[in-house]
Amino acid sequence: MNRESRVVTAAVVLVLFGVGACGIELPAISVAPLVAWVELGPGGDYSGSFTVSNLGQEVTTLNIALCDFTLTETGGFITLDPGTLGERSLSPYLRYSPERLTLEPGEAREVSYSFTLPPEATGPHWVALVVTPEATQEVEVEAEGGEGLGLTVQIEASYAFTLIQRPPNPPTPAGQVVKMEVKGATAEDGSRQVMVAVAFQNLVEDVLRCKVYFEIRDAQGTTIASYEMPEERVVLPGALRVFTHTFEGLEMPPGEYLILGVVDFGGDYLAAGQYLATVRE
Repeated sequence: MNRESRVVTAAVVLVLFGVGACGIELPAISVAPLVAWVELGPGGDYSGSFTVSNLGQEVTTLNIALCDFTLTETGGFITLDPGTLGERSLSPYLRYSPERLTLEPGEAREVSYSFTLPPEATGPHWVALVVTPEATQEVEVEAEGGEGLGLTVQIEASYAFTLIQRPPNPPTPAGQVVKMEVKGATAEDGSRQVMVAVAFQNLVEDVLRCKVYFEIRDAQGTTIASYEMPEERVVLPGALRVFTHTFEGLEMPPGEYLILGVVDFGGDYLAAGQYLATVRE
């Protein structure tokens, strides 16, 4: 029987970290920094740069494209056409160079950018410069349960540099946890698994930089497990973000436990959710 093949195109945009998808080896490209925060008022101008490096063993050609972006509730990065965000888009004001790079193995080059805000500009603006290798990678994948059937997956991996401008006197940060969910399970070895999800709402017209951590305390108030997300999380104006973490391998004898999800968004108070859980015999 001839082996059938279908082509599936997958676009992977890597933001903040260059993380491989599904164990597939991606081009060895580095973008640093991955985000720039700029404090600038109406009529102000700013210039900066970021570095693109070829960490691989082959010559790589890269295209650099301007785009607006938004984030999903779980932090997924979605590219948009320049100007889609309207008054929040930095695209109309941004100039950058070059738009295309060819890097030898081990070579690094700077991409320069600049922008001037109009005198009537208000609030924050943001934009992304997306760096994409010209060459796509094809990977053969066997379809599970399908004899003689396989897939050819074309992977296009992109790396995004994000630029976020905030005014010198932004509104006072405000936010709240609007929902918290906890799910538990018992592993075969008797240990406990606890998944915690916290939904946080940004209540102001500003971009918030959030630190998020989770904690489990027993009935005596002793912390038995804690976790702090390693990077700041960006929450766009008015947006809802859901932060999750799963604790595994916990020793939780029967009793009551307090589970906390805390968001430090830079305000005068912390936003938190709590859940009282009971572990029975």
